Amino acid sequence: LHGGGGDAAVLSKIKTLCLAWVDKNQPTGKPIDETNFEGLLRVLKARWNDFSAVEQTRIISWLNALKAAREAWTFPPAPNESRLLYTNHYTHHYKILLFVYDLLGLTVSYNTLISTIQSFATQNFPFGSVTIITPQAYAVTGADSVTKRFDINGNFLSRFPATVTFTITGNTQGNNGTYTVASAQFLSGSNKTRITTIENVPGVGGNGTLTELFSDLVHDIPRPTVSAGESIDYVKRDALHYQQYTLEPWLELALQVGGTTLQSVVQQGFDFLANAILIPESKRYEFVNSTVPFDAVRWQTSQPLYLQPTAMYRPDDIARCVLAYDYYRRLTNPAFALDERLYALAIRSERLPSSWPQYFRWVFGGLYG
Repeated sequence: LHGGGGDAAVLSKIKTLCLAWVDKNQPTGKPIDETNFEGLLRVLKARWNDFSAVEQTRIISWLNALKAAREAWTFPPAPNESRLLYTNHYTHHYKILLFVYDLLGLTVSYNTLISTIQSFATQNFPFGSVTIITPQAYAVTGADSVTKRFDINGNFLSRFPATVTFTITGNTQGNNGTYTVASAQFLSGSNKTRITTIENVPGVGGNGTLTELFSDLVHDIPRPTVSAGESIDYVKRDALHYQQYTLEPWLELALQVGGTTLQSVVQQGFDFLANAILIPESKRYEFVNSTVPFDAVRWQTSQPLYLQPTAMYRPDDIARCVLAYDYYRRLTNPAFALDERLYALAIRSERLPSSWPQYFRWVFGGLYG
């Protein structure tokens, strides 16, 4: 496929399938729907000269439609999905958009997107980041049982939309407990945020601590990261599957772009995943502490890979990451070698044919080197 020759009948069939796709498909721009376009886009790039001028025009028309759809996508949370601002949705989005810019020869847009991707890396792997929104605590400065409200100093109106919950602790008027926001307003004259609750407020007067509870309406992440390699997806989903799932497009981006920023992201992210696989806890279930409502839906529909508490990360799932990382590192250091246990997990994967590792190296070698 990626070489100069190839079986004529196979290449003809590939062309037929590619052209049928670009003629029929109407891009939506949604990242997870279209992340698997990667293989198609690789083929189009590798075999571009096999298409006639008329056929290339049809492909370019589809690429422009894909570009427009992806650039127009605003990443709104769908029902039962979480905030998507810094999650793998963007990583998969950037991977495909970068392919499209490259195929269309959009040099300026390509370089601008690279800068955006590099900035995004500090959000998707937010160790030490100050822009990630996590639940916070505030001193209670006032409470009223008649109007069912609590006051805190400062303007935090955006943190308390209706339906989010919070706790009161350390209160001496009997107000300790969990509350739901009915409404909130900022009192500019006194510099206070006043939060009206659905539940009754037993006591009057302010003391104690008001602590936010994690909500996808407000927060990006339920807790600070403790390792430079933890992705925001891993922290939100409590699942190594999603550490792997966000790392895979990062590896693709690093292969396309290079540079020290993405090299650091890939190194730290892979090290975190590999250590978790090679030095596992005695027993670790996936998604147990997930804060994403969609995972609960998966449990309810009994999808086996997501069914708490029976789902555990299968080490052979790391195969794609191991082989991509192996190839990526060998580009600059042919003598590079991973822990043999990781190679064993990749090559002996129960889900992959024995030829898959060789196929992977053939595809990427033909495309990148």
